[in-house]
Amino acid sequence: MATIRGLFKAILAMLFAIIVILAILLHSTREQRNPDPVLEEGSCQAPEGWSAHLVQVGENLTFLAGMVDISPAEIVIANCLQGDVHPGDTIYLPTPRLSLDACGPPDDWVQYEIQPGDSLPLLAEAFAVPEAALWHANCMSENMTFLPGFRIYVPPSTVAQ
Repeated sequence: MATIRGLFKAILAMLFAIIVILAILLHSTREQRNPDPVLEEGSCQAPEGWSAHLVQVGENLTFLAGMVDISPAEIVIANCLQGDVHPGDTIYLPTPRLSLDACGPPDDWVQYEIQPGDSLPLLAEAFAVPEAALWHANCMSENMTFLPGFRIYVPPSTVAQ
């Protein structure tokens, strides 16, 4: 009986070792298929007419592609990416076509990082601008929400910073 228990324990130990090895192999294979995005130094240049964009919280390739009306694949190819983007990444996007009602910040506006407790009405009051001006300058719709860490453009001022 003791021999059977010993044999059973040895088989369980080997099965556990096999499961651990398989898990490690699967994890390393998954990392090779979906590495973090990397802009290869020197081999990737921004296409003409594209400008740098700092990826914000909540943005991914699909969202950004929809924002500039191109496919996610075009962004991946143009930026030499090897995966999705993450907040803080800088990538290149086509400059939106200008129209009479084009949204975007005035040249002198600066980026402001949303803090806990911030709201657009409070920021509009703090920077002494209409709330609609903040929506328009940041190309946001009124139903859009943002979390702390999201960056928006605001007038140059030290009032709310």
